[in-house]
Amino acid sequence: MSSEKDIKEHAQAATEDTQESPAQTESTGCDQAYSEMKEKFLRVTADFQNYKSRIERERMHSIALGQVAVLGKMLSIVDDVDRAIDEARKKEAEADWLAGFELISKAFYQLLADHKITPIAQMDTFDPELHEALAQVDSPDHESGMIIEIMQKGYMHNDRVLRPAKVVVAK
Repeated sequence: MSSEKDIKEHAQAATEDTQESPAQTESTGCDQAYSEMKEKFLRVTADFQNYKSRIERERMHSIALGQVAVLGKMLSIVDDVDRAIDEARKKEAEADWLAGFELISKAFYQLLADHKITPIAQMDTFDPELHEALAQVDSPDHESGMIIEIMQKGYMHNDRVLRPAKVVVAK
């Protein structure tokens, strides 16, 4: 029986030790609330930073798309200036006039290059991803699939085709 009495006393002492005072209970509740609020604040802050980054990326992408759209429409003007220069050279136009048009052409190409728009360089063998075949003709001087004539220059923006080159291809 004495062991039973010892067990009861020990259990009662343990219960008294584990019981908290009202001040300790309030402090524990405040600590939990603080931890929850801190965690929520960190989560909201991270979400907001992600939102800002995403919006900035989308804004930059929209600006780039707008620039490419406008510059893409300018390509026909560049073509017209190039044609005018070619005709002036054929007719041996005044040197000053021709020099002025060449400066305009150089400025256009520099503007395009500044925005990473470049002429399609591969112009010997037909590639359906880079070229648009307007016609196929028999040519004893060219192998099948070779480009015979460039009707309109093609342009790339970064690694994407902005406008395919329009070409005549050998059969």
